[in-house]
Amino acid sequence: MKKRKKNSRITVSVLMLLLSILFTACGKAGSSQPQERIPSGEQNLPAPEQETSAAMATPVPTEDTSPVIRVEAVFLEEAHVLPENATAKSVINLGRSLAILWTDGTREEVGVVPYTLDEEGAPCLGRLQQLSFELPFEDCLSYALSTAGDGCFYLLCGDSREGAALSLAVLGFDSDGNLTGTMEIPEWSQKTVDSFCAATNGRLFIAQSNQAFVYEWGVGLVESLQLDMPATCVQLTNKGIVISGFTLETRMFKYQLLDTESLQLMDLDVYAMEPAETYDELWNCLIQGSCGSCQSLDGRLLVNQNGLICAVDLDAATKELLMGWNEGGNVNSVAGPSCQIGEKAFACTLDGKLMLSWQGVVEKHESGRVRVGLVSRSSNGSLMRYLAAAKGADSPYTIETQEFFLNDEVSMTKFNAELADGAFDLVIFCQIFSIGSSQFDDLYPYLDSDTELCRKDFLPGLLEGMSVNGKLPQLCSATQIFTMAGKEALVGDGRGLTVSVCEQIVRDNNDVQSVFDNKLSDESSLRYDTLQNLAWMAACSFVDKNTASCSFDSPEFKALLELCGNIRANPDSTGDDFLLYVAQTSNAGSLEYLTERLGSCSYVGYPDGGDGVHYFFTAMADHAAMAIPGGSQNKSAAWGVIKYLLSENQQWNVAGEIGSMPVIRSVVEEYNRQNFSGEQCEKFFDLLERTHYVQTGADTTIREIIMETCRPYLAGDKSLEETVDLLQSKVSIYLAEQYG
Repeated sequence: MKKRKKNSRITVSVLMLLLSILFTACGKAGSSQPQERIPSGEQNLPAPEQETSAAMATPVPTEDTSPVIRVEAVFLEEAHVLPENATAKSVINLGRSLAILWTDGTREEVGVVPYTLDEEGAPCLGRLQQLSFELPFEDCLSYALSTAGDGCFYLLCGDSREGAALSLAVLGFDSDGNLTGTMEIPEWSQKTVDSFCAATNGRLFIAQSNQAFVYEWGVGLVESLQLDMPATCVQLTNKGIVISGFTLETRMFKYQLLDTESLQLMDLDVYAMEPAETYDELWNCLIQGSCGSCQSLDGRLLVNQNGLICAVDLDAATKELLMGWNEGGNVNSVAGPSCQIGEKAFACTLDGKLMLSWQGVVEKHESGRVRVGLVSRSSNGSLMRYLAAAKGADSPYTIETQEFFLNDEVSMTKFNAELADGAFDLVIFCQIFSIGSSQFDDLYPYLDSDTELCRKDFLPGLLEGMSVNGKLPQLCSATQIFTMAGKEALVGDGRGLTVSVCEQIVRDNNDVQSVFDNKLSDESSLRYDTLQNLAWMAACSFVDKNTASCSFDSPEFKALLELCGNIRANPDSTGDDFLLYVAQTSNAGSLEYLTERLGSCSYVGYPDGGDGVHYFFTAMADHAAMAIPGGSQNKSAAWGVIKYLLSENQQWNVAGEIGSMPVIRSVVEEYNRQNFSGEQCEKFFDLLERTHYVQTGADTTIREIIMETCRPYLAGDKSLEETVDLLQSKVSIYLAEQYG
């Protein structure tokens, strides 16, 4: 299981301690004894133009006397009321207590726990009372809890002896947790249940996929309904029961409203309600819909998109973004049923844990205020979510953000002007954006002066691959490795492969018909797609920014380009008859999909006669690169934010995301050892040691030059020699202009 850090309530004294730790650093370069430095202000950091920090005078640490400011922040804390190793399945608000459904893996239980809110709205749970009652089935599977808001609540469960629910039962409880009755639902034809909701008039809504059924307590079935979409989530509101689900037709979530009296079903257009937002966090939340039901206090519809809560007022036909209790966390965390317990407080299930979340006020030092410029691909909020962790209650920083968009010329003009005017202390940008190293500080002196983070803490080869002329203009918090993999019986350990060796292996083996993937019918499209993959690799592995030189006229690149130009389409391929497969890897288990098809496989990389070409890819969708502008007015705090985003807790969040790998080596190693076998880890750790190249935004232009220059060769309009000579010339000129 993934190791997790627990967030706890933050007091002023803890924040003071955090600030003291983060703002007190010591010089490591040139001395075995740490040197102390001033804890705040720009002057405590080595000047970017200095090559080392060893010659700096030893500053004396002083107490941070900057003003304290009060800032609203979101707290997220695990509620330790359930038995150890319990998995929370459902939680509902009974008014002054919570009803919780959980399982220990062998048996499912229900309990009631009282809660209170303090003056600042922070929740506190009392002692859990585990309920004792007779289960209706010998092998009983519970699905969900629901309440109509009158203090009573219901538990839906099924008979799972046959591996599918052939019968259901609804158990009724009073507000003290006493069983008041059971209603059986025999011959349940749907086999399982997607959603369950109780209404105030004793009517119960149960749905599976597009089928919904309304029962009346003590009576039985009163209506069957055909829905326009699978009932992913249902919630009781002051207008009736709202059903939501994803539709393939619109590729958006659709909402329908069921009147619990007339049982009339009607469409509900939450998108047209005020405010008519553009494509931002609120709009994105509504489109993606509910990962789990979220019971409200006042009859509004709460749309829970993995912890991002949107409140829809059906009476006023308005909507608003209420809060995000999972902002900045693991984007692949699974938010389940939740309930509102205060104006800005929630009890929620997250990855099977019972969590409490609330918006409160924390005190932070004025010196921790950081002005951040965000450069995003588009206005989908991904960088805002990425930065949310640094704005949270357990961070000592107050973050002020301005967001700019690459596809908006006016926006980027404004960004460049404000950057030149010193408007930002820190810049965070998607990796497609190529920064000019002259505008940003070299981050090596920051690393070399820090007592908690140093160069050797990062993945091997990562910092060197991101360096330009010996300087480090940016750092990233997540990466992947792009490589190629092959059947071990054919390629061995992957070392020493050249293009000619690969072609010989294909000739010698009847079950291998191509070096690369060629399962296409259109040969021109095949060669273009192959060139695109080749260009990403070539843009970083055949270029040396430190010497402003390139080697596209080398035999290795010529052989790869010639292979790309000679590849033959084969739509009849089985898909399992290639020698090399593109592999995008972030952990030691990433070869499993190939191993299941081909047997034991090795990381090969693009064949170069040596260890193969493997490269770090840093253009992560929900992560970004970080840089400190030369004109930053608070470099100490800016570096502190970077460190916070690279901290162990934040890096463990990255480790749990699909397709993302942390950049801190110790986290990568521990995560993989906990989750994968020794043999898998050995191969993956060996791949880390052999990965020396990094693809960054600076490579985008080079890649475009490669594509533009090589396409005539693919079409047969230029020879191989003419193409590589022209490419060598073009890229050499570009490198001389940028890095010479």
